[in-house]
Amino acid sequence: MCYIERVRKSKEIYEHLASVYLDSSQEKKKKYYTSPKSIFKNLVKFTFAGVILCVIIIQMATKYIAKSPPASQLTLILEDSITKINYDFNQAKKEAAVFDLKDMNLFGFKSLGFRLRKGNYRDNLHMRVEFVSGFKEASEIYIKQIPNRWENFKIGLVEFKDIGDWSRMRQLLFIIEEWNAQVKKGTVYIDDVRFLK
Repeated sequence: MCYIERVRKSKEIYEHLASVYLDSSQEKKKKYYTSPKSIFKNLVKFTFAGVILCVIIIQMATKYIAKSPPASQLTLILEDSITKINYDFNQAKKEAAVFDLKDMNLFGFKSLGFRLRKGNYRDNLHMRVEFVSGFKEASEIYIKQIPNRWENFKIGLVEFKDIGDWSRMRQLLFIIEEWNAQVKKGTVYIDDVRFLK
């Protein structure tokens, strides 16, 4: 093969390689090129998805705020941790969770709030809620059918009819009695005990 023929062959090979490379690079450019119109369409899609997401978040936040009591209504938290009443009526006739009110003045408060649930879903259980004043007055009400899942309770203080003076309160008791429980052993959970105006 002579020198000229070799140069021509190399030139053909070079041109072939160049055409293959240039064609493929132009195809790549075509693949990655997006028109301003398609960019605008994608932007509109993402904006629309963002608006829908914001609406969902606002709706969820509104539901959460609606479930919780207004801050102005929640005035005095007595106990914000979970209190357990473990009862075993083979050993005792009643079990209680006792909150020492230390001569607290509850004059002006309208209701007692708390959350409540039982541990054994099969148990048919009632609970006594009782206030004792510094003047040795005691008054009670019963909560029937304690739920399996957490449930909010709000009891007006006027329901405790035997308390005449709320200015010196000694105790708040949550009591499980043997005759108010179907099963002899179990647990009751009390949470967020509070007084509301």
